[in-house]
Amino acid sequence: MKAFSKQEQSRQEEFEAMQKDRELEIERLKKNALSEGFQHQKEMKRHEHDLTMKKAQYENQLRSERKDREIQKDLAKSAREEELRRG
Repeated sequence: MKAFSKQEQSRQEEFEAMQKDRELEIERLKKNALSEGFQHQKEMKRHEHDLTMKKAQYENQLRSERKDREIQKDLAKSAREEELRRG
C-alpha cells in the first residue's frame, strides 16, 4: 500500500511540475506577445511620423511653388504695365 501511495504521490508531484512548466510557458508566450505588440505599435508610430513629415514637406513645396508662380505673375504684370507706359 505504501509503495502504491508513494507512486501516486510521485505521479502527483510530476503532474504538478508539468502544470507549473505549462503555466511558465503560457506566461512567457504572453510576455512575447506583449513585446511584439509594443514593437508593432512603435513601428506604426514611426511610420505615421514619417508620413506626417513627408506630407508637411510636400505641403511646403506646394506653398513655395504657388508663391513662385504668384511672383512670376506679378513680375509679368509689372512688365506689361511698364510696356504700356512706354508704348
